Amino acid sequence: MEDITTTNEGRAGSRTPVGIGLATRGIQRELGELRAALCYILGKFHKEPGPQGLTTISVLSDQEIFKEIRRLRTIAESVERHGSEP
Repeated sequence: MEDITTTNEGRAGSRTPVGIGLATRGIQRELGELRAALCYILGKFHKEPGPQGLTTISVLSDQEIFKEIRRLRTIAESVERHGSEP
């Protein structure tokens, strides 16, 4: 088993494994990238100039993403029903 290095950052007396903190930040970054990609595919994002020439992209919340997916599924199912009728 690997040794886990700990740090005392945060609350006094708390010890957080560094590896877990790094993994958590990595997962949060990946989820943010997934949200941005979903919003881009759904056409639901807003670009604006940010600091130092960077572009800031505003994305929907998870609930808003699911709501938009449900709305699009409802439309697709309606089109399928009407397309299959004689």
